[in-house]
Amino acid sequence: MFGRFSFTALVLLAALMASARAERIKDLARVQGVRANQLVGYGLVVGLAQTGDDLNIPFTRQSLLALLRRMGTIMTDQPFILNRDTAAVLVTALVPPFARSGSQVDVHVAAVGNARSLQGGVLIATPLRGGDGRVYAVAQGPVVVGGLFNVGATGSFVQRNHVTTGRIPEGAVMERDVPGGLREDALTFLLRTPDFTTANRIARAIELSLAADQNAADGPPAKWVQALDAGTVHVTLPARLRGQAVALAARLEELEVEPAVPARVVVNERSGVVVIGEHVRLGRAAVSYGRLTVRVDEGFGVSQPNALGTGATVVTPQTRIEQNELPGQLREVGPAAKVEDVVRALNQLGASTRELVAILQALKLAGALRGELIIE
Repeated sequence: MFGRFSFTALVLLAALMASARAERIKDLARVQGVRANQLVGYGLVVGLAQTGDDLNIPFTRQSLLALLRRMGTIMTDQPFILNRDTAAVLVTALVPPFARSGSQVDVHVAAVGNARSLQGGVLIATPLRGGDGRVYAVAQGPVVVGGLFNVGATGSFVQRNHVTTGRIPEGAVMERDVPGGLREDALTFLLRTPDFTTANRIARAIELSLAADQNAADGPPAKWVQALDAGTVHVTLPARLRGQAVALAARLEELEVEPAVPARVVVNERSGVVVIGEHVRLGRAAVSYGRLTVRVDEGFGVSQPNALGTGATVVTPQTRIEQNELPGQLREVGPAAKVEDVVRALNQLGASTRELVAILQALKLAGALRGELIIE
C-alpha cells in the first residue's frame, strides 16, 4: 500500500516549512469582534420531479399542511397531497462580519428525509435563526445542485455526484444587523495559532509602529501595547486616536512579523505523507529494523476413495502459509543540524512509511529526535 520514500518528495515536503519568512499580522491574527456567524433554519423544497420525500416521512406532510394553512388553504391530511414533489430540508448560512439589514448571503440546503434528489427544486421562504433564537435572515430561491439524477420508468436511475444537497447563491436576505463590531478605545488581536514568541513579536512590531505617532500626553508606546498571553495582543488606543479604529486596524494588519515555527514532524500513516518542520533536529543514533513477510495461499483439493473402497468424493480446503523475515542491519543516523540533513538521513534508511513511523517513534523515545512527533 505504501511505497518507499523518495528523497525528492521528502525535500519538497520539508521545504514547505523550511523557510521562515515574515508574514502580515493579518495572516497571523484576527481582530476580536470581526467574526462570522452561523444561521440555521428548517424549510421545504418544492417542484421536484418525483424525487422528494415519500408518504413515510410525517414531518414533511405536516410542514406542507401548515404551509398551506398559512396561505389560506384548509385541507385534511390526505395522502395525495404529497406525491414526492416536496422535500424537507435544513438550510444553513455563514454570515460574514458586519453584515447589515438588506445584505445577501449564500445558503446551503440539505435534505433531512428520504428525498432522492433536490435537482430543479425551489426553496420556499425559510426563516434563519442564530444561536440566540432570533431570526436574522430569510432564505428563498432555486436550489443549485452540483450533479444530476435521472430515473427511468422501471425504477433504474443514473446519479452523478451528491444530489441531496445544494446551494442558493445570495439566497438569503438579512432582516437585521448582526451584533458585533470594533471598539473605539482598543483593538485586540487573536492569534490563529497561539504562540508566546509570535505574540511577543506582534506586540513589539505594533509598539514600534505606534512610536511614530507618539505624543507626550499619551505616554510611552509600551503603555499602549501588551501581549496578554500566547494568543492575545491588546492595543489600547490613546485618546487622540479613539474613533479611528478602522484606519488603525488596517494599518497594523499590514505590519510584517516573522512567526515562530515549532519543531514538529507530522506523519499521516494512512496516506503516507510526512512533513518535517524547519527546526527539527536529529541526534546521533543507531537504527536496526527487519522486515517480516507472511504469505497465505488458499486452495482446494479433491479426496477420492479407492476403486474398490467405499466412500464419497469430497472437496478439501488446503492452506499454505509462508513466513519470511529479513535480518535487520544496524545503521547510524545523525547528527543532523538542518532539515535537509534530517531528510537525507531518513532516506538513507530506505524505510517504507509504516517502518518510518516506527523508526520516528523509537528515535523520539531515545531522545534522538529533537521535535514534536504527531501521527495522524
